[in-house]
Amino acid sequence: LWDGNVFIDPQTARITGLFDFERALWGDPLMETNFGYMAQPGSPFMQGYAMPMLETPNQRLRRALYAIYLYLIMIIECSYRNYENDQQEQWSRAQLARALDGLADLASP
Repeated sequence: LWDGNVFIDPQTARITGLFDFERALWGDPLMETNFGYMAQPGSPFMQGYAMPMLETPNQRLRRALYAIYLYLIMIIECSYRNYENDQQEQWSRAQLARALDGLADLASP
């Protein structure tokens, strides 16, 4: 969820709506997309969670599955958003393939 997707009533300063809600939720912190990009050990991003993340096999598996889920959404939405070209879909498919490879690596002994 980012500022551009939050609607605020300028008179009351209250939140009146959310845009792109399919990616906004209150749930497992490992669903956060930025775990794929900013999850460096000791980084301020990781320190902000004040608890160990991506350290157990279960955490790494959940993160991999959440990435796959996101890339599937990104591929599917290309159809109904009618983008002018297939750049977004191709990028998402490449990321999905990478995430599936990562999942296979997690499953290997």
